[in-house]
Amino acid sequence: AEDEVEEDTAEVESVEETEVMEDTEFTETELLEAEELEIFKEEAAIYESGATDMSELLTNIKGTGLGDILKEAKGSLSGTFKKTIGSLRRNGLEIMFVFDSTGSMGSVLSAAKERITKMVAVLQELVPYARIGIVTYRDEDKTEAYLTRDVVLSRDFYRAMNFLKGVYAGGGGDIPEAVYQALRQATSQKWNKSARRLIVLIGDAPPHKKHEGRISSMVKAFTRNGRSHVHAIVTRPSSEDRISKDATRTFRRIARDGKGDALTFEDEGEILRAVMTLAFGRKEKRSLQEVYKLAEIRRDRYSKESKRVVTERDVKKLRREFKKTMISHDLVKAILHKPNKDILIELVELTRKSSTPNPGRHAAAFILERAIHLDEPPVDPETCKPISSRRAKRFRTYIERNFK
Repeated sequence: AEDEVEEDTAEVESVEETEVMEDTEFTETELLEAEELEIFKEEAAIYESGATDMSELLTNIKGTGLGDILKEAKGSLSGTFKKTIGSLRRNGLEIMFVFDSTGSMGSVLSAAKERITKMVAVLQELVPYARIGIVTYRDEDKTEAYLTRDVVLSRDFYRAMNFLKGVYAGGGGDIPEAVYQALRQATSQKWNKSARRLIVLIGDAPPHKKHEGRISSMVKAFTRNGRSHVHAIVTRPSSEDRISKDATRTFRRIARDGKGDALTFEDEGEILRAVMTLAFGRKEKRSLQEVYKLAEIRRDRYSKESKRVVTERDVKKLRREFKKTMISHDLVKAILHKPNKDILIELVELTRKSSTPNPGRHAAAFILERAIHLDEPPVDPETCKPISSRRAKRFRTYIERNFK
């Protein structure tokens, strides 16, 4: 009984101190050109209405440059799925991934990072203007390298992917972890009022008991608008044979309070499909299967225009594309398929110049990390600072020696 009173008191205090940020004003790099956005909304509305003549629609969506994946799927997707996608494209989809990066997550973390990367790529195909954010957490002990780290909600796909690349498992001496602080970081993002808002919590350990009441009230506040959900995925610790009962209990409560689902997995390989199902609905598994297949087929394909930019070494066109608020995934794929000296050197310049918008700088860093085999992307996704002239010079020297 005393525990219940203490918990209720914590919940009241939490309601007073918890503020869920809702804001439709974004930074310059997050804004879409007005004309593009209006075209996008009109086309999405047609999909939502259930119209069947799609031959001339959605040609301006800049997911990959290959055209809209829904058109390519033709009749293999259900009508309700198309309507759902139309609604999300029109009103917005925003997802914050919140995951444990303590030592016990070692075997799960690398697989989870890979699957989150693949999942975000599929999301970009379905809802090109979706906003993605990430929070990772450890624990409250002063010996930890960090309590939480994050990249804020944005349409900057490559910033999020670069952040994931630099997260490793470590620390976490005792069992409970900083779940409360991580969820507080996630719920306090600048969320769009009209969007479907999802928080996906992934971990193998419960929060500290003293924070359970505050977590409950915070999650309830976040989901009060009816368009928001908190889902929880419990995984098995690396050193254990089974999933923690305490983690299962608390994660189920978080999901219940967050109007979401609680899932448990012995096999981290199922996380990708589970989260996609949570985002688009359990009844749409068959349509999602078709989307996965198409996304895999399209993974290494890109348009003739992107190929031309790379083969003709059109650095002026490259520079213009990387100054936009959203970077063409199609062009990124074309560069990585056959990188050349002139294109890569221009990308080094884009990471060095302070005038390069953040999305372009992070996309250039994403390519350079893979093309010249760096341990991590050269631009810090948390500070977004340009690279130094000295480092840029080293990259140019390596590229001139190893690429034609």
